[in-house]
Amino acid sequence: MSTEVSADATAAVIDAPAAALAPMDLDTAPAETKLSNTAAAAFAPVIHVHAEAITTSEPADDEKEAAPVEEPAPEPKILVRAEVSLTDTAAIKIWRRDADGELCFPEFQDPEFAVPGLMTDKAPLAVCISGGGFRATTLALGWLRGMQHLGLLSKVRYLSVISGASWLGAALCFQPSDNVATFLGPYVGPEECNLKALADVGDNGKSYARAVADAKPVPHYVAGAAITAVQQLRQRLRERLAGLLGISIKEQKEVARHWTTAMADAFLKPFGLGETDKSTIRVPGTQVAAKVEERAAALGRGDRIYDANVQDLPFLIIGQALLLPKEDSKFYPFEWTPLYGGCPALYDNVDPKLGAGWVEALGLNAQLLTNPNTEAAAEEVEVRPMGPASLAEATGISSGYISMMMTATKPDLNDRFQKILGFHSAKVFNMQDWETHDLLLTDGGAYDLYGIFPALRRQLPNIMVFNCNGRSLVTDLEAFSSDKDLPGLFGCGTDSEYNRMHQVFKPEGFNKLFEALKAKKESGEAPVHADHYEVLENKHLGIKGGWTTRVMWVINESMSHWEAKLPQETQAAIKPATPTPKGGLIRGEAGLEEFPYVDTSFMDYTPELVSLLANHAAWMLVSNEQLVRDMLGGSTTGLPADNPVAGSAEPAAVQQ
Repeated sequence: MSTEVSADATAAVIDAPAAALAPMDLDTAPAETKLSNTAAAAFAPVIHVHAEAITTSEPADDEKEAAPVEEPAPEPKILVRAEVSLTDTAAIKIWRRDADGELCFPEFQDPEFAVPGLMTDKAPLAVCISGGGFRATTLALGWLRGMQHLGLLSKVRYLSVISGASWLGAALCFQPSDNVATFLGPYVGPEECNLKALADVGDNGKSYARAVADAKPVPHYVAGAAITAVQQLRQRLRERLAGLLGISIKEQKEVARHWTTAMADAFLKPFGLGETDKSTIRVPGTQVAAKVEERAAALGRGDRIYDANVQDLPFLIIGQALLLPKEDSKFYPFEWTPLYGGCPALYDNVDPKLGAGWVEALGLNAQLLTNPNTEAAAEEVEVRPMGPASLAEATGISSGYISMMMTATKPDLNDRFQKILGFHSAKVFNMQDWETHDLLLTDGGAYDLYGIFPALRRQLPNIMVFNCNGRSLVTDLEAFSSDKDLPGLFGCGTDSEYNRMHQVFKPEGFNKLFEALKAKKESGEAPVHADHYEVLENKHLGIKGGWTTRVMWVINESMSHWEAKLPQETQAAIKPATPTPKGGLIRGEAGLEEFPYVDTSFMDYTPELVSLLANHAAWMLVSNEQLVRDMLGGSTTGLPADNPVAGSAEPAAVQQ
């Protein structure tokens, strides 16, 4: 019989400095060890500072040895300890597709979760903003600043955000009403965008522009990944040694999600929203809001409860993507909202099965303990939390660009490196056989770059789509087609399978959209175009067809009319004599010379670039004020009168 001991009991045998690992044969070592060893050598100074974080339990006082005196060094917040008691359970609500294939949208169809005024006080409009890292979060700031400047933001019903835009969406939609204008900052016309004015991005903790200008998340993320690599190596060595000695060691309980903590510290923490592990959210005014605190405490998620401001701001939807195990590298939809989350479409021919339905937000990332015992469309089940399900985690997942790209190019490496690189996984139970599986979640742009599919699922009659593109798309049709996501919406891409999974509009709309945006670009105007589209059924995405929506498209393009109004010093700054050389996975600071097509690899913006890019985006809407105002009106056409969609005035109650 083996004796259980702490992992620290074997630490003396393997606690050699990181540099001592260098002689290991990297050609024969497992891939994980190669990465760990390389990281150890590259980040030895950081690892040395954080050596105490590697141990898994604290020895008794009389067993401690005096530590050598070290030079004091600042200690970044790298590791997140998610200590969840496996005895904590609670009842949470679920919603699944009914026998007719209908899926409830609780924010307006479940009386207990219905948001007051959502269907009566807000326009049937969804604002959808694409991903694109720092470029996306800065452009999104400008577009929403423009809506606020026109006095229209509070009238928008939904805000659907992807990847980098989710950082802004999460921080904004949990702002108190009296903070919104300061948070978004004032609109500044091109004539006033001198260098001094551009350098003023507001105050820390109040202005989102200041948060973007101050954000430098890459060092945090890289250091965390390096430390985890060494931790995993040392843990495996301890386990091997313990096996030789006939003893067992306690499993390491650290949960390191470096991407989430890095992004939360940069974009949420300045506004008091940075708790990553023991927090949850709620929507004041809903009946269920009063029931959140007690259950959150029972689930270990009650340290902080963040309130969504749906009275003055849109209802937030953060797009994420699900990944199945190794052999399937396809991406599947997952929506996160302040009330619920889940996979909205039914996938019964994959393993494990996915969808179709929602889980109350408080009960996400949890083990299902009791299977539903009725066929009702909504009921309560008992769950046990298995990790974080916070606001920060939602944005970290949605912006997980690295895991998305690794899956697209090297899917076989996901299982090996997801912990080291801070990829996200969560417990997800499907609503077919009710089995719970540990699945990888990643960047929402993997299947829906523009965040438009949630709006189409809810059958919104008016949709504004903002594309945070990092290069000009309207120079010619080839460039317009180079991003497969946009032609995929119209079934015009070169990949027929991708078209099948993503097409929602008729093909003829694609060329018409290109010609309209190209004409705007050539005339120096804002690249904005609105049109009506018949929606085609897409069963793969859970989107119904046979109705019409109006879409206003806005893309990131240079605008000669706007640039001509800039002060001379600013014009000179955005057109340097010596362009910055391109290249590199993660690059240094981006300044005005990168405007407006800032490469996604830049994750450090100067205040001047933040201001100019945001006001450039805001002007697109300010200069098209009447069209923007028109988007707040209208109704869905081609729908039966009793169809309970988000464009309806009166919601239909869900079957309990």
